[in-house]
Amino acid sequence: MNKYLFLILCGIALLMPVRVCAAIQGDTLLVKQAREAAKAENYQKALELFLQADKTFAPDTTDYYGNIQHNIGYVYYMLGDKKHAAVYWERALKVFPQFSEKNELLLEPLASIYMELEDQANFMRIMNLIEEHNKNELTKPCTTFKDYFERAQYYESVEDMAKAKEHYLQALAIAKDATPKEQEDVYAAYAKYLSANGDRSAAADYYQLAADVHKVSKGEDKTWSLLVYMIALNRQLLQDWTKGYASYNLAYKVFELTNDYEYMARCQHGMGTCLYFQGEYSQAKDCYSREVSILGKVSTSSAAYAKALEYVAKADVKLKNYDTAIATLEKAADIYEKLGDQINLQSVLSELNSTRVKSGKGYSDEVEAHSVEAATKKNREILAEERRNLPAYKLLFGEDGINYAQTLGLVAELTYQLEDKTEGVKEYRNYLETERRALRRAFVLQSEKERQYIWSESAVLHDSLMATVCDVDAQAKQLGDSINALAYDLQLLSKGILLNSSIEFGKVLTESGNGQLIADFEKVKELDSEVQALQAENAEGEKSAQIASLRQESARLMLTLMRQCSELKDFTEYLDYRWTDVRAALADGDVAIEFAEIKNGVVDSENLIVALVVTKEMTAPNAVQICSRRQASRMAADTLFYSDTSYADIVWGKLFPYISHAKRIYFSADAEFSGMGIEYLLYNGKPLIDHCEVYRLSSTKELCRNYSALPLKGVALFGGIEYGNTEHMKTASWRQMDGKGNETTEQTRILNYSPLKGTGEEVAQIKSVLQAVKGCHVDLYDGTKASEEQVRKLSGCKDLNVLHIATHGQYIGGNDVTETEAMNCSLLALSGANEPIEMIENDGILYAQDVADMNFRNCRLAVLSACETGLGLLSGDGVFGLQRGFKNAGVRTLLMSLSKVDDAATTQLMVQFYKALAANNSLSPNAALRQAQQYMRANGYSDPRLWASFIILDGQ
Repeated sequence: MNKYLFLILCGIALLMPVRVCAAIQGDTLLVKQAREAAKAENYQKALELFLQADKTFAPDTTDYYGNIQHNIGYVYYMLGDKKHAAVYWERALKVFPQFSEKNELLLEPLASIYMELEDQANFMRIMNLIEEHNKNELTKPCTTFKDYFERAQYYESVEDMAKAKEHYLQALAIAKDATPKEQEDVYAAYAKYLSANGDRSAAADYYQLAADVHKVSKGEDKTWSLLVYMIALNRQLLQDWTKGYASYNLAYKVFELTNDYEYMARCQHGMGTCLYFQGEYSQAKDCYSREVSILGKVSTSSAAYAKALEYVAKADVKLKNYDTAIATLEKAADIYEKLGDQINLQSVLSELNSTRVKSGKGYSDEVEAHSVEAATKKNREILAEERRNLPAYKLLFGEDGINYAQTLGLVAELTYQLEDKTEGVKEYRNYLETERRALRRAFVLQSEKERQYIWSESAVLHDSLMATVCDVDAQAKQLGDSINALAYDLQLLSKGILLNSSIEFGKVLTESGNGQLIADFEKVKELDSEVQALQAENAEGEKSAQIASLRQESARLMLTLMRQCSELKDFTEYLDYRWTDVRAALADGDVAIEFAEIKNGVVDSENLIVALVVTKEMTAPNAVQICSRRQASRMAADTLFYSDTSYADIVWGKLFPYISHAKRIYFSADAEFSGMGIEYLLYNGKPLIDHCEVYRLSSTKELCRNYSALPLKGVALFGGIEYGNTEHMKTASWRQMDGKGNETTEQTRILNYSPLKGTGEEVAQIKSVLQAVKGCHVDLYDGTKASEEQVRKLSGCKDLNVLHIATHGQYIGGNDVTETEAMNCSLLALSGANEPIEMIENDGILYAQDVADMNFRNCRLAVLSACETGLGLLSGDGVFGLQRGFKNAGVRTLLMSLSKVDDAATTQLMVQFYKALAANNSLSPNAALRQAQQYMRANGYSDPRLWASFIILDGQ
């Protein structure tokens, strides 16, 4: 099973041994002479001798006859005559028994030939035989290292990643008893699996283990340098430029000794890239130039040579050598054109025009027209090829395979663009439903990192699909209803998809009540923390084996956890909601709105924000263009945001036909709207919340879920915090990149917090209010008791329903940090926050990532009574900051601020909020906040900055 995949295509001589026995009648001497000629690679002579010999044998079902047919096919293949190779291999296939090793040996090469010949019928016939063979292999016992290893590779090839991982882990567990070659192979194969699933760090470690084993048994030969090259590649993908460069350089030295021009060039390219992203453009150009020189020794007219020229030009652009870059790009374009390489031609022509603009030469219509022509040709070629591939992908990966779904998506996109919009929309629907099934299959047994990688692959197609919402031509062809329904369904599927997966898994785990499962989950976290700590010390790879062992234990535990949780309940149900489910959840007078960013701009700021609207009466959602992200950013930065009526006209004016008589508006924000209190904009002279009930949701699919009223039973209050000596300083550091994510620099912010007198009064009054509620238990943590350590102690508490933290909050990052970095740029200050203790778990600074790792699954409401607690990095999967941290920890409803807040006004607002909740146990948090805001406005706090800074998310 898979052990002989493409052996013939890899150039390995597989001439079948032909044994002579008394019963065989024919010229066996000719056969022997033919085999000797083939071994000497004199294939033309071998063919002549084989064909002469074949005439002396009558067709039969003996193994000997089958071997002759196989050998003739092999010689034809080596001579480049694939049609005749297929003819003779088919004859051999009929002779060799099904499921035999010789039969297996022929299947993959035949499938490859028929695919290349575009013989769809024969290709599918052979693919079905391969599938039958694999199913037969799976019935056999799996007990040895070799069994587990081969089966892991099979499962990986058919996208059953959970089983692939399970069998890799089994093979790794018994690898100590395997030969050094087998150990090396399984380490390298598992590294490849990890890299393909987005875990570059673990992949680098396993490639290191493979390289170490090989070095001991074979030395620093070419195979060793290939493994080091893979370490370098994964380090580069991790943006670990220094280690990546060092590994590329190490591998290069061995490749240079063997004159391996291909990998010498690849290493120079990798070193150039590592230097480029550190801003060392001159040195990067030197590496790219050496790559060009090396490739030029083989050919100066290859696609690889042209691609290397592109990178030299890329470095020249950074060095502002525009004329040189233009000349280099023109040379690359000429090579691509001569090769008929439309894919690369279109790309380099686009880069050429961009460079012309930067140089001041101006945009060339001729180059653009050429680029468009090349792109069209390229896309037609891709469409034809992917259509041919669809049946094979469906057979190989199943109707719920990720690769099959993504191919459907690409076919849909190109059909829509190039051929027929109506058919394209139908293809898009097929793609979306297939992808929904594929994601449910993939997510249920995969880790968070693996889910993240899978989704990143799908997100590109989703962006393309969403752009069709703005296709005026499609609207004119009355395709609007179909497109808008697709767009709304896509928003329900994609918005917060990774966050929801983590939340739902955590819920199932907590609700199971299974102490062993919960203990195993905590053990996984411990192991992962140990891995992170060891990685920091693993500069020379000396701890890779120890790290690998911990990773294997963690992966085995997590796989078991995911499987057991999926048996308890399907935590991927959230992927199944559609716009019709939202419509069914609406009452008369309700409006549901999904705001969505359409990535159709040259830069992100030019992308559009649209509103997808659903009411109970609609037969399909409607799409309304609202504004660009640039306009939204300008609105958010204006100090008159809440008093300028023109802003409400921009955000809500175009939605007037749907909301003018609405009783309730449910909306889910996106892009800049996520950080703006758009529900408080003046609409017809009054804030929108005065016209009707307005609910901000993480996704309108929340309407499809049933939630009970908020229980006021266990409440933890933090306020009146002692931050420590204000003369001391603490710093926070994170990496920051330019707008294109190219260069990284280290940023540092000094953290220093003054006392907040009002927060002590705030929590004291809230405690007084809640103590009057029957059955409500309140714990107050103030002064030095309001510590990070105390918050951590509440993690996993079954009796905690409400968590209230009144303190300083900050988002110290920007929109140019990564998602991971953003989670360490959003923070709450607790006791000791001013003391200069660095890198200690309980140092008084509670970061969003700290919260994300906690368990607040039983906590229904978190009130973050502080500045900027709702801010963070705007991402396709939501806002990365405290909002995500508490959501990931399992909190359903969040009360947060979008700006700096007034101490005294916030105290009043929060006390009134809890008074409203205490007075009516069936009141929603959303309604309680509205009552508190109305009180503020009626009692001397009419300035919106004093009451509109806070929003409530999922408070219905």
